[in-house]
Amino acid sequence: MNRDLSDLPGAGDQRDPVDEFFAAERADVRDLAPAPDRWEGIVTEARRPVRRRWLPYAGAAAAAVVVGAVAWGGLVDRQGGDADRDPAVASSSRQTRASVTSAGPRPTTTQSAPTAPVSSPPPTGATTSAPSTHKGPLPAPATFGLVSLTTGADGKLRALGSANCQPGDQPCVSVVGSEDNGATWTARATLKGNAQGMPRKVATAPEQFAGLRFATADIGYAYGGTTMRTTDGGRSFTPFDVGGGIVLSLEAGGGKVWLVTAQECKVDTDPAQRGCTGLEVWSAGTSATRATKVATLPTPGPVETAWLSMDGADAYVSTNPADGRAASAARRVSGTATQLPRPAGCAPTGGVWVWATANTPGGLVAVCRADGQADAAYALATSTDHGATWTTATPEPDLGTPTAGGMWVTAPDLKHLVAVTGALPSTDSGSDPATQLRSSTDGGRTWTQPKGTGDSGDWTWAGAGGGRLVYAVQAEAGHYVVSNDSGTSFRSVAFRQ
Repeated sequence: MNRDLSDLPGAGDQRDPVDEFFAAERADVRDLAPAPDRWEGIVTEARRPVRRRWLPYAGAAAAAVVVGAVAWGGLVDRQGGDADRDPAVASSSRQTRASVTSAGPRPTTTQSAPTAPVSSPPPTGATTSAPSTHKGPLPAPATFGLVSLTTGADGKLRALGSANCQPGDQPCVSVVGSEDNGATWTARATLKGNAQGMPRKVATAPEQFAGLRFATADIGYAYGGTTMRTTDGGRSFTPFDVGGGIVLSLEAGGGKVWLVTAQECKVDTDPAQRGCTGLEVWSAGTSATRATKVATLPTPGPVETAWLSMDGADAYVSTNPADGRAASAARRVSGTATQLPRPAGCAPTGGVWVWATANTPGGLVAVCRADGQADAAYALATSTDHGATWTTATPEPDLGTPTAGGMWVTAPDLKHLVAVTGALPSTDSGSDPATQLRSSTDGGRTWTQPKGTGDSGDWTWAGAGGGRLVYAVQAEAGHYVVSNDSGTSFRSVAFRQ
């Protein structure tokens, strides 16, 4: 109020009544020690009966208290939020913020899984509810269905699959992780896209995810029609440039990631109408944010499958032509690119799938169609010199009839083999053939069904984890199986304990 316009006597002693009122009110304000339950106390006190003369000023007082409470909540989140989380997650969260800042713009296509943040009071007038008591990272989704499993370091497992985002919603792509060799699993991120049905099919459209591979405990790649990269163990992903191609296969080794891409893939039941074309090999150091084209991959025409296998830092690519009358050869694409000779005993047409061993450097296993067999069958050969020479391929009738999906092989060494028939992602849209999981302890001379795997089918992948450790995966199951005896027997591990 302007003192010169006051109607109170004594100009020098004039007082502003509004000023005095707020001064008195400020003197009555209590100093409240900050605490997480302060908001509940404020709400309780606000419900007590008050005299009507407070009404004109209640809104301003409440707003002032809410601002203070929100400031306290923000202080807790900035200074102490990580204290309520799992120490590994807290450390990774700090690394995530640093890596996003250094790598460029924040990712916009992923949502990191929540880790139960400290609650802040709701805005004035909002409905209140009891705060969550959950601390630490959230467990893997109850509806998680496994598509791809990977490990980039001892005991550090990561998995990609499908899960219901909300009841009644279409499944979304979910990434989960374990820091204790599968004893516990936690949610990491949700990717915008689709992973349903992908273990046995080549991606044909953007935002279709077919697999997940990690090069280290923190750096990994989700790939398919879209390729994404993470540097924080799967908690956030950013786009990874591979020239716009569909990634058919991705593997890491020797500090590098290798990719086989296609310009176009067509899925059909007719071999003449299906296949992938425009195949290229790309590579990048694991610290790089984009890949570089290494070579155009020569093929006799469209291919049904193309796959990578790593022998340390050596990368090998195998393809299976859609035209069964054509022949394709396996190649080493790292270092000096080399076409590998076709093992004797393999049919002159079709593809040759080459697989490296986990514990025998330079040891390779080749799978092909057997030559001169009245009934079509697979044949198997081995090499101890990086594929320069091979043993004669011997028929393997116990592994069934060759299909467009070929045969996936994982080998701890040249004697211990685990095979999954028909498991390679292909462009064949016909009904999926029954898949088998088989193991051998004599270099492929005899095969048996591993103990602990039952009679269930739909196996999609097996991978060696070093030493005698082998993992195997069933399509979109809520569990995986693990072996500690090179694939002779397995036990089941659930994502939700």
